[in-house]
Amino acid sequence: MMRLEIAPTLAADGLDLQRYRMRLLERFANPALRHRTLQIAMDGSQKLPQRILDTVRDRLTSGDSIERLALVIAAWICFLGGVDEAGRPHAIEDPLRDTLAALLADADRRSAPGFGKSEAERHRIACICALGPVFGTLGSDPRFIDAVARQSTRLREGGVRSALAAFD
Repeated sequence: MMRLEIAPTLAADGLDLQRYRMRLLERFANPALRHRTLQIAMDGSQKLPQRILDTVRDRLTSGDSIERLALVIAAWICFLGGVDEAGRPHAIEDPLRDTLAALLADADRRSAPGFGKSEAERHRIACICALGPVFGTLGSDPRFIDAVARQSTRLREGGVRSALAAFD
């Protein structure tokens, strides 16, 4: 994702993007940092617009793929369900927690009746991504909704490892 979908949107201005990416990956792999994955997922409604969604907009404007970026968004939406792949509950720490919980419940309820499986997931994702304070106008872009729905389906059906393996 960093190499194929984010780096092409950046103006390097003398920065060695390959070296920068490698340094970030080394930092993420450093066990001494003790920065739990759960901490990274916290406050997603505030982090996604700043860290991911502008890149999504840039890629969509240029007609480029957003599949890897869409996986990030789909993973966050799955995280909002409050249960991990092993069935263990986790807390949702987010200033929009109550709004997100209500939106997720409404999206799940409204997407089930009358739809086939993939259309139900697309409708579910469209309901969630309609949250303007997080997604802005992306929630009305069918390319964005389709990509996030594809990745959400991969996560829900096969889990994280399977979703990541699709990019190998």
